[in-house]
Amino acid sequence: MKTEEQVTAYYSAVVIVASSSTAADYKPLYEEVVVLMTAASEEVAKEKALAYGKSLEHSYKNCYDETISISFKRLVAVKPLLDELKDFDTGVEVYNRYFDDYTAYEAFEPKRQTL
Repeated sequence: MKTEEQVTAYYSAVVIVASSSTAADYKPLYEEVVVLMTAASEEVAKEKALAYGKSLEHSYKNCYDETISISFKRLVAVKPLLDELKDFDTGVEVYNRYFDDYTAYEAFEPKRQTL
């Protein structure tokens, strides 16, 4: 029989990473990453999400011999999955958020060609 501590649930987490460079004219680039994980509690899921975000950190030299660095910026959210994964083949909601300014959203997430 499983105890309370052994019960595992599915969570989604949103982390932000940022790039920087030694190049004088480099414009920082940010990446929003949605991660799925299992955890015994939301607190454990937060710890796992923080560890995942930090694991994305690295640096490399580009073709111009400039150093590009990727760094963990922020853990935005950790949420339990609302849908059961047994329905994965028909669609599972892994992350959602509400906002009240659609114009600001479109400025942030410009329209691409229609799918």
